[in-house]
Amino acid sequence: MEYRSPTLGKQLTEAVNDESLSDVVFLVGPERKIVRGLRIVIAARNAHLKEMLYGDREADGSLKKSYELPATHALSFELMM
Repeated sequence: MEYRSPTLGKQLTEAVNDESLSDVVFLVGPERKIVRGLRIVIAARNAHLKEMLYGDREADGSLKKSYELPATHALSFELMM
């Protein structure tokens, strides 16, 4: 039996850090730090990011998988997440 964290918050944190479960990647700051996320959780917490995550599309109409935020401070972005 696989151990699961006792709270939803801890489970979501584990999911974000699992490359196979996170569904969006941000390349943040001039150093292009990789910050993974769960699209639905980010969208529920931030209207601006929701618009970006569900509005920006690839040429074929699919949702983008990664976003570059070169002018954003990586630590600030991680804390906001």
